[in-house]
Amino acid sequence: MKDIKIVKAKRKNIKSFSKVLFKSFKKESGTRYIFNYSDKESRMFLFKAFLLRNTLRFRSGQVFLAKSNNKIVGGAVLYKDSHHLSIKKIVLFLPEVIKIIPKISVLKVISILRLRWLDKQINQEYYTLEVLAVDSNYQRRGIGSKILSKVVSVAEKRSMGIYLTTASKKNERFYKKFGFKTIQRKVGEGIVIYHMYKKFYGIDFLSKKCKLNHNAKS
Repeated sequence: MKDIKIVKAKRKNIKSFSKVLFKSFKKESGTRYIFNYSDKESRMFLFKAFLLRNTLRFRSGQVFLAKSNNKIVGGAVLYKDSHHLSIKKIVLFLPEVIKIIPKISVLKVISILRLRWLDKQINQEYYTLEVLAVDSNYQRRGIGSKILSKVVSVAEKRSMGIYLTTASKKNERFYKKFGFKTIQRKVGEGIVIYHMYKKFYGIDFLSKKCKLNHNAKS
């Protein structure tokens, strides 16, 4: 779409971006694994969870938005390496987190956190692509590709790699088109998490042990 612009987000965009995530993640495997979408109250708490998470994101990372005629239709969050949320920042929002806990499966949260933990070491500085989403009404128009191209260009300028996880085989194929490789595949009960990484300029950012995971079945 020619009218799509990728811009840096502002704090006033937190709620609008949260609405985009809520819509686009309705069918996302990881979200549905934890939340019960058939329950109205659970959906309400899920939106609060997105709102809470985005408040933290705007404090800690770079947030890029895709806009169509000044309407937010997608976005991405990029952090420098994996240390994007400090304990102090999480504690600030602990009362809100406690309110959300009754509406999620704590055991499943623990399970997915374990699956999202990369067992191997990435030796160089890198970015973590924490989320990339497009409004469900605007998907299949190349918007996701435009957002990811922006993210890749930011990392490339600093010669830094990009790490991400996804619970979707379809998304894995999408990221592979941009040069990402699956470095680890972790299987849980009813869910698979793909750990992916993109490097630049032929520099091998991965440890020797991590390279062995390139041969993992995907």
